[in-house]
Amino acid sequence: MRFTFREEINKENLIIDLCDEYPDYKVSLYGNNKIEVRKDDTTAAFLIVKKNVLDVNGGIPENGMRVLFIVIAILFGLIIPFIIYGLAFKPEQTKFAKEVDEFIVRRSKKPNESTEE
Repeated sequence: MRFTFREEINKENLIIDLCDEYPDYKVSLYGNNKIEVRKDDTTAAFLIVKKNVLDVNGGIPENGMRVLFIVIAILFGLIIPFIIYGLAFKPEQTKFAKEVDEFIVRRSKKPNESTEE
């Protein structure tokens, strides 16, 4: 989901708020504009911050798991691994990303615009 705010987003405050909201999860800053909220080995929410725009997406949290998924996809063909991913992992990732979306909405006073992608 994409949120557009009137003022610039403070990443440090956002990370502190996420750590307070999700004390059992690992919250990390990657690069200048990426925040990862890691629930477990297969579920994470990724927040991409660009000045006053915030994108929230679900996905696989660590590079090792991503590489393992790509290797399995190559070894077993593309269709079967993507079906398994879509049935086993994607619903939980989407649910967790929506949970983080709801927190962002509660945290912010009023986003200007909210569009789902």
